[in-house]
Amino acid sequence: MPESIVQKYAIYEWKPVSLVNTFTQDYHVETEEVVVSQEKYEAYTETVEVTEAETEESVLNPPDMQKSATIEHDDIFDDTDDISVVSSDVSSVIEDDIQSESDFDDSGLELVQESPLITQMLPTYETKVAMTVRSDCTRDAPVIHTLSRKARVFALENGIEKFPTQRLIRWWRKTFAGMNMDAAADCIHQYKITGRELSAFEADTRLKLGIETYEYDVVRKALKLVKRKSQVVFIDENGVSQRGWISKTKKGKQTISRIFRKTTPSLVVHKMNNSQMTVEECEEQMAYILQEKTLNFDDIKFGTRFHESRRGNEYILRKGRRIHGNWKPESHCFIEFETYMDAAVALGKLSGCSELRNCEVDFAREYANLTEVTYPKF
Repeated sequence: MPESIVQKYAIYEWKPVSLVNTFTQDYHVETEEVVVSQEKYEAYTETVEVTEAETEESVLNPPDMQKSATIEHDDIFDDTDDISVVSSDVSSVIEDDIQSESDFDDSGLELVQESPLITQMLPTYETKVAMTVRSDCTRDAPVIHTLSRKARVFALENGIEKFPTQRLIRWWRKTFAGMNMDAAADCIHQYKITGRELSAFEADTRLKLGIETYEYDVVRKALKLVKRKSQVVFIDENGVSQRGWISKTKKGKQTISRIFRKTTPSLVVHKMNNSQMTVEECEEQMAYILQEKTLNFDDIKFGTRFHESRRGNEYILRKGRRIHGNWKPESHCFIEFETYMDAAVALGKLSGCSELRNCEVDFAREYANLTEVTYPKF
């Protein structure tokens, strides 16, 4: 017990206790002895040593990254009995795939990044001579690869016809650098001129560009040169798909040949407006267009669907019952030819004709020998 408590409450002397007899009123004095006991406590301290357990840092070692080929040479199979090789212009093209300029939105949050690769079904070509691959279709673009003879390439686009406005502006500035024609690039941006419009180089486009008359021939020459170039996907020495630009003609001779399947040469026309026409009317209209263009063809086949109607004069059998209606044309048709040359000539004439200006014309998939290819974005 603490000493201060003992000193405060301890009793060291005898104190009288008075008791009164209530009957006799006599006083008796008695004394009561109080024994004070005192216990001593010994305080001691104990030292406790606290040790921290050491924790080992866990390190995650990522696996070694090994370079793998996107497209291997062995992945491309062709049965020589089922394909034919012919010289051809690049006809199948794709839309521009320029990545967005920023990976962040206005809120500051990082957006989910898209894959840096694109997978497309592309036409297959074979090089007839050794040729260089450049990084762009502009003048003095650096050489990035050299293709050997009989190398397989896959065509992406031909010239600048599929260039959007921003990409066309970059092409214009690089092509006409140092010729004092940069003002026309601002006009391309102002009027939203596309690659297809510039390739046609019609009167209204020339007026929008605001260039001088003597500069028309300079632009025509540049457009003629870039029309000979094609952007292709090729396989490099490591088996990885890359993209670049090649010249598909040199001194008037074809440098690449397209590989087709040995089936009936045919074209397909998409996005036709046939909603208010019958199948017979559509076939007659297409035959008239082909004859007007002096094209040789064998047959025209429209896609059809059956439209149910009680008043229809045709019928189909469904579960043993006659369903009346009429056959309606779809928005596409196939045109068959006897030879590849007839089909190639028809493709060139129909792609630019006014009657099919809102349609898409290309080789039919069964004949085109398209290959699935994965290649990097810009």
